[in-house]
Amino acid sequence: MKEVFQQLGVAEKKCSRLPSWFMVWFVVALGLFCRDSDRQIFRWLGPYRPKGTPPRSSLCEARHRLGMAPLRLLYGAVVELLSKLATLGAFYQGMRLMAIDGFVVDAADTEKNDRAFGRPGSGRFATRSTILSDRVAERSTAC
Repeated sequence: MKEVFQQLGVAEKKCSRLPSWFMVWFVVALGLFCRDSDRQIFRWLGPYRPKGTPPRSSLCEARHRLGMAPLRLLYGAVVELLSKLATLGAFYQGMRLMAIDGFVVDAADTEKNDRAFGRPGSGRFATRSTILSDRVAERSTAC
């Protein structure tokens, strides 16, 4: 991560409570734990910033100050596709095979699932559905 900030020419302020290196990890954690609040994720990263949880507005301002450039450089340095041109079945006529799929999973009718997934509404009726479900979308490559 230090290399990413050196490549951008970003100098870290010594007194910053929310330094750029920490905010990159924070944004990555936001993506991994998208159902949790900003402040909860900050608490989980607490051992790295022991001075207490800042207000939500401070976290938003620090994310804005960070910008997209470090995340794009980090993504480019770390993420790579697993399949190569020589990988059997990964390409068709020179194009990488990819798929996007979506489906709905029905869940058991329990209070715990009701709190976790909720119930889909209906535009035609004022009542809620009696079926618990969760929608899933996925993108994948051949390898």
